[in-house]
Amino acid sequence: MSAAAKGASSEGEGSLSSKAGDATGKDTPANGRDLLGSSVDDDKNPQWAQLWRDTTYVGVAAAAVSVAVATYNFAVYNGVIPDYVAQAMNGQLKF
Repeated sequence: MSAAAKGASSEGEGSLSSKAGDATGKDTPANGRDLLGSSVDDDKNPQWAQLWRDTTYVGVAAAAVSVAVATYNFAVYNGVIPDYVAQAMNGQLKF
């Protein structure tokens, strides 16, 4: 078994997820008010909860951008608005 396979296996000192849990404070409970409230205190939050919160924020932002792009593409395809992006790229859009 290679060194990488041994590191990711559950034999010996634990699986990769167990090692990540150990490094991020897996046994420390998180308080929702400290994590998501109006005054966030990251000194009280475990690292796993901070990673969860930040990943959620990135996912929400990516979803919002995707909805905006899809709405624009739908409107251009159906002729609701002109294709300003293509006009700007081709130098046809005058300001």
